[in-house]
Amino acid sequence: MACNAARSVHQCLQQLELALFYDGPSISALQVSAKSLRTAMQQGLLEVFCRFVSHPVSGHNLTGAIWKLAHLAPKGNDKACAVISARLRHRRCCVREAAVLALGHMAHSDLVPRIRDCLSDGQGRVRASAAWALSQLTEQGDLETLRATMILLGDESIDACRAAVQCIVTVARQGDENVTRQLTELLGSGCATTRWAALETLSRITLKGNPAVVASLVPCLEDPDPEIRMSAVDALRRVAIHGDPVAVQGALQRLDHRDGSIRAAALRTMSWVAEVGDAAAITKAKGCLDDGVSNVRAAAVETLAKLTPSKGDVEVISCVVARLEDGESFVRTAAMESLVKVADEGDLTAMPALLSLLEHQDGRVRLAAVEALGQLAPKGDEAVLAAVSELLEDRHTGVCCTAVQVLAHLSGKSEEACAAIRARLEDVAGEALRAAAAYALGDQLDLKQEI
Repeated sequence: MACNAARSVHQCLQQLELALFYDGPSISALQVSAKSLRTAMQQGLLEVFCRFVSHPVSGHNLTGAIWKLAHLAPKGNDKACAVISARLRHRRCCVREAAVLALGHMAHSDLVPRIRDCLSDGQGRVRASAAWALSQLTEQGDLETLRATMILLGDESIDACRAAVQCIVTVARQGDENVTRQLTELLGSGCATTRWAALETLSRITLKGNPAVVASLVPCLEDPDPEIRMSAVDALRRVAIHGDPVAVQGALQRLDHRDGSIRAAALRTMSWVAEVGDAAAITKAKGCLDDGVSNVRAAAVETLAKLTPSKGDVEVISCVVARLEDGESFVRTAAMESLVKVADEGDLTAMPALLSLLEHQDGRVRLAAVEALGQLAPKGDEAVLAAVSELLEDRHTGVCCTAVQVLAHLSGKSEEACAAIRARLEDVAGEALRAAAAYALGDQLDLKQEI
């Protein structure tokens, strides 16, 4: 076989030599002969690697030969597909995995039954590869593939499980009632992996607003597994429409649950599914702002920002500002981001509160306040500029660096502000502060010499 390939290449070289001898070095002769040579070489290499895969010798890299053959062979090449298919039963796991993946790249749908058998392979890597290959080759709506892949939703291998989710999403028709019903039944499984996989799949193939699916997803908000609760929040965000009564009521009921993580999941669900201005949802969110669990407080602040119908609500702004003093940094960050959404620039409720927080004894609270001022304070406000300028010498490095950036932004880089910032370039104690000052002024500061 290899001799035939070499003979074909040799004949092409002879034709190229004759073309150059009789016709001269014409471009057309070179192009035609070179194309023939490439074709002959590719065909020769294809035959060589078919032989390597069919009859490997000791020490030969069979996995590499499979991948090379898959790269050389045109899609659907019968000979290459047959040779690689014969390796689906090889004793070595890596060979079976390579064969499945190669067929996923180059085979046609007629090999789907062979690949489907690999879903029961003893190795999770091979099962995952088979599920991926099926997602590439199977026609949409293939019931046999869907039934076989559904079994992997509870697979012990998380890779196989994830590949099965992707395969079902690809092969199933959007809104397929049979698939949706089977996945809904799996939500009651005793296996956490199965429940998670069913949730992920349902959220991606269910038509938005399906009442039966929404009703089955709501109980998952109090699943004992935290990852499933997060998946349930995301699934409801995708499936439930705004104002869905079942989803909203289900979330509201779980705000009184004794488990804080479940209350947080319910709040995040409510922020997605409740309608803007929903009075009951807003009232419940306000009641969670002082919750003993930090995740609940952060979720409550974010929910308020999403559901408040318009900016400038004094009560909401006051509630959000109070969370800037929270002991947890991520709650303060959530409050700062939410304040920008609920308050207008120069808001008469937010501004005094933020300015007073600049004198807070906790540097982290001062940092949150100055960051919020950078986004809410009107440019050129003398009172704000004076207050921020005082923070340039704050004992908290993060506050100093942030104050430099905020001062440059709000002052429009006025001469007075630039002079104050430039003085920070000579700070002998803080390299970070000097870098922040240089960045704010647009200078290039070389700190490598000082290291």
